[in-house]
Amino acid sequence: MPLAKLQTRFDKIMSSFWFVPGLLILAHVLLFFLTLWMDSLDLGQEIGADISDALGGTTEPSGAKVPWFGTTSAASTRVVLSMIAGAMAGIAGTVFSITLVVLQLASAQLGPRLLNNFMYERINQVVLGQFLGLFLFSLLVVNTIKDDAGLTELPHWSVATAILLSIVNSGLLILFIHNVSVSIQPSRIVRTLNKRIEKNLHQLYPEGAEDAWMTENKKAALTESYRFRSPCFPKDTGYVEYINLDSLAKLADKKDWLIKVLVKPGSFVVEQKPILEVHGHAEEELSDEHRDALCSAFSIYRSKTYKQDTGFAIRQVTEIATKSLSPGINDPNTAHICIDHLTSSLALLLQRSIPNRVLAREDGQALVVADADRFPDFLEASFDPIRQFGAQIPDIAAHLLESLQTLYSVDRDSRESQTLRAYARRVMDTALQADPVEDDRERLQDLFAPFELVGQQEEEAKEGKAEAAS
Repeated sequence: MPLAKLQTRFDKIMSSFWFVPGLLILAHVLLFFLTLWMDSLDLGQEIGADISDALGGTTEPSGAKVPWFGTTSAASTRVVLSMIAGAMAGIAGTVFSITLVVLQLASAQLGPRLLNNFMYERINQVVLGQFLGLFLFSLLVVNTIKDDAGLTELPHWSVATAILLSIVNSGLLILFIHNVSVSIQPSRIVRTLNKRIEKNLHQLYPEGAEDAWMTENKKAALTESYRFRSPCFPKDTGYVEYINLDSLAKLADKKDWLIKVLVKPGSFVVEQKPILEVHGHAEEELSDEHRDALCSAFSIYRSKTYKQDTGFAIRQVTEIATKSLSPGINDPNTAHICIDHLTSSLALLLQRSIPNRVLAREDGQALVVADADRFPDFLEASFDPIRQFGAQIPDIAAHLLESLQTLYSVDRDSRESQTLRAYARRVMDTALQADPVEDDRERLQDLFAPFELVGQQEEEAKEGKAEAAS
């Protein structure tokens, strides 16, 4: 199995809601056997004797194996553990029930994916695992207590451990409630999504990468020397989670192929539509072995993930913004927060090159060609829904124009200046269609004026060059 696929499966397991709680429950079971073994020894009596000597030897031996945590009878031990087990089960059920109700109300305002983001947070998984683990630990210890057990036969170490873990869980409960109250705040959610976007940008578009964007004509020229073309279809329907281009390049190098990838991460694929084309010099049918090798380079999942799909996190932020602009919620401030964080991600993107993924041999012969989203695609994915849903709110259009000014100043090489000016015109036209009042219209005109001025200057410069050439 390719390393990338193993890494993806490991990430899925680590991000699942059951894995960390399952580990903690197993750890509590192992802790039960450890404390049971300690109770079978006389460690506690030696410790108690040492403490008695340190206090002047005035205390009477109680027979308890664990100082200060010793219980006096089987009945009292059973009561303590039963109370701990009942409290852990009750608190876990009550707290999570109330929390889910709060999150459902919040998700109705900010988007249904908010619930999943909360469930997969590590602190929430740890709290659930700790409460259920201590519940199971207490049940196991209770089962070892006999009614006729003497003082020296009681599980003192196990009881002491249960009490200490109860103290720890009390602190975790406070931390959990604090995390819930903070995690449903729009600013916290948007900031978390923005970090995921920027993490993907750092991984997919490393600093210093060359801009090797290819036009459709250039990509077509790469396949001219190949005589035959064979499509390859996916084995399943779903969303492309990741594409392992390296494994495709190794296979293409071995078979002297050029593989043209037809889909991108995040695309929805069906079994009847090809996901890649194999171009070869010799006429041959793709064998089942080759098709399996080609399909194994694609991970297809039932839903979108953040693995290689930067646009997925962007669309989640825009979803929060558009919901906040709906008449039923009417929270423009949340939309402003979303615009600000999206601007931060787009500014980072302007500092990176986004080439087509072309993997080639050392002699320059292309092996794999794959498409990638360009800056205009990310810009439209970020701002189009906000621009459309906020068409009746001049303040949203003004904030979009301010963000575009920020991006224009960040674009030092002017690679996307024309794109930014064209999108500013789109924002302005959308805002004017809502027929704003005079003051709002003047504010929008003032914000759009720098784009209009630069556009006129560039047009005059082009006309001057054309006259000089003629």
